[in-house]
Amino acid sequence: MAKCCNYTDNTSPTLAQCKAIETKWNEFCNNYFTTMDDKYPSTDLTKVDLDQGTTLLQDPSTQVVQKHPTTNRPMYRVMTVDLDAIEVADEEISALRLKGHVVDIDDNWIHNDFKILLNSQRMIVGVQGGWTPIEDLKEDEGLPSADPPVAPDPNKVTREGVNTLITAGRLTIRTHEGHMQYGGYIREELIIADPAGKPS
Repeated sequence: MAKCCNYTDNTSPTLAQCKAIETKWNEFCNNYFTTMDDKYPSTDLTKVDLDQGTTLLQDPSTQVVQKHPTTNRPMYRVMTVDLDAIEVADEEISALRLKGHVVDIDDNWIHNDFKILLNSQRMIVGVQGGWTPIEDLKEDEGLPSADPPVAPDPNKVTREGVNTLITAGRLTIRTHEGHMQYGGYIREELIIADPAGKPS
């Protein structure tokens, strides 16, 4: 992937601004789902079970792909939760995949840096993201196999949280623009500088 050169940095974010990344992502996922559900009213997207897989509807002898009659988007066969086969457009599959990546905004994590992976038809094939704890993690397991064994240290910080990073001035929110957008979503990521001031 090409390196993004079109972005804005907030080098002094607040916890509320960091948490807003998740809220905006969830709103985007839910709004996109609603938009596609309204665009294809003959399908009840809440009944589709993508865990059963998707099959492109393509004639095996001619290789012609079946297209939706009004949107001209490629059609796929999927299963409902009742194991009934139905046909949906690729945009509907994208909406379902996004809906499956709504994040918990009440846990100890800030989910961010969502990358939407597309195929050549701009159908969503996956979503990647990062996460940073809000509070420091203290999960030291020691070295039980060392000689002599090293006991776990319950006070050792194993991963710094957002609050610590903000206080230390080592957290930046980077808002990508232009080529990093999809369907109105603008990607935001948390960039952590190491104690020497270098981004990691």
